[in-house]
Amino acid sequence: DFERKLEDIKTSGGYGEPIMHLSRRLVRTVQSDVKFTGMFAKNPKEMARFFVDNYPGIGSRRELQSQLTSVFRIAENPTRRMNYIAAKKYLALLKKLLELLQS
Repeated sequence: DFERKLEDIKTSGGYGEPIMHLSRRLVRTVQSDVKFTGMFAKNPKEMARFFVDNYPGIGSRRELQSQLTSVFRIAENPTRRMNYIAAKKYLALLKKLLELLQS
């Protein structure tokens, strides 16, 4: 299902909008989590710290923070052009983080 939706987005060329919606869902989910002790879930540094502290094996905090910074930048301007490979990378990251929160 995820790959099919990604192909539909590829055909239409609108990668930013799904990234925007998934990042908003991620922020809402993290903010409602009891373990989140930061002030702003949309802050990449605080969100990266939350995932590294609560989900061992997620990887480097610096790497995750860098990726989340890019995701939030795209979400602020979803009409910004990006290539398919970058979009797939960010969509896969958001999917992985949302799955971790649901488990």
